[in-house]
Amino acid sequence: MARETAADDDRTASALAAASAAVGLPLTDPVDLGGSERSLVLRARGADRDDETVVVKQFLPARGDGPAADTPDGYVRELVGLRTLDAAPDLLAHDDASRLLVMTDAGTWPTLADLLLAPGAPTDRDRAWAESLSWAGTLGRTVAESASRASHVRRLLDEHGARDEDVAALLSRGAHALDDLAGGTADDDRARLDDEVARMAALFAPGAADVVSPTDTCPDNALRTPSGWTFLDLEGTSVHHLALDAAYTLLPFATCWCVFDAPHGYPDALLEAFEDGARPHLPGVVDGAGWRTEVLTACGAYVLAAGAWLLASAHEDRPTVGPEGRSPSYRELLVQRWRWGSAHLRDELPATAALCAAALHAADERWGGTHGPGPYRAFSRTTPTPI
Repeated sequence: MARETAADDDRTASALAAASAAVGLPLTDPVDLGGSERSLVLRARGADRDDETVVVKQFLPARGDGPAADTPDGYVRELVGLRTLDAAPDLLAHDDASRLLVMTDAGTWPTLADLLLAPGAPTDRDRAWAESLSWAGTLGRTVAESASRASHVRRLLDEHGARDEDVAALLSRGAHALDDLAGGTADDDRARLDDEVARMAALFAPGAADVVSPTDTCPDNALRTPSGWTFLDLEGTSVHHLALDAAYTLLPFATCWCVFDAPHGYPDALLEAFEDGARPHLPGVVDGAGWRTEVLTACGAYVLAAGAWLLASAHEDRPTVGPEGRSPSYRELLVQRWRWGSAHLRDELPATAALCAAALHAADERWGGTHGPGPYRAFSRTTPTPI
């Protein structure tokens, strides 16, 4: 333990020294903000800036050997995101050699997750609903107004080695995982499912509806400051179809741990707020004839991806996807996704909807019951109708 503490202290001191050099003023009083195995995140005080605080984020080498240990992916993506996207912290300085960023401090305001998981008093419910719509509108505006920079950002990411995952392979793994759970599907059904997977993967290919997105737009990465929403943790910044961000509203919240049963009307209201925010910048996309089909297709992609990412942990019956006491279990989250997919994808993605229904049935038998996560705490006293 003492060795770990000493190593942490050395790492903090090294990051603070590099950040001070990058920003050109001494930074003091570092406070560890948590970070992850991938990064060290500090709040520090600028001695020559009237004690204004900044945030220092240093990307750490991956553990182990191999190419991943030296990948610039997260650092490059966050650097590009901070330079490109509004409603994000301002980039103050960076050091490529240290993979270190210095940015403005957005403060200690509540996240959208905090608001959704508030106790559930009438004021909590009203605020969670209103601020959710505000969040969705800000997300729609922020990503849509980046569309003119999308092709440039895509080239920039590629030139710096931040290459996108093989989405078709990921979705195929998710489909196979659900198929294995369900006991296999007929060849004709498999062919239809493959066609739907190809449609989902096409949303990640370059196109006229491309935007620059933080990508990981989960409620815990959105801070409600007095001036509006600020999106944090841009290390997944990427370029893709606008519908993939809209899916974070209709399938709240596509890749997050903060997944519970939403009250009646909530997802549709979020999507409409997102569309209102995006429309001034991409009216031809949002008002296009195939827009809602594209959004549902994006939702289907996230449902299948969840199977690839989470099903092994669900088989192990791991208790929480995110923070203990604030998130559902892996099984509860997947059940919620499959229940949603079987009900909402029947018209646009019938093979995917059927696979979700089959996975639900198999999970019920294998896991001894399929229970969803229940309502968001802020809405828990409104007797919500699950989505």
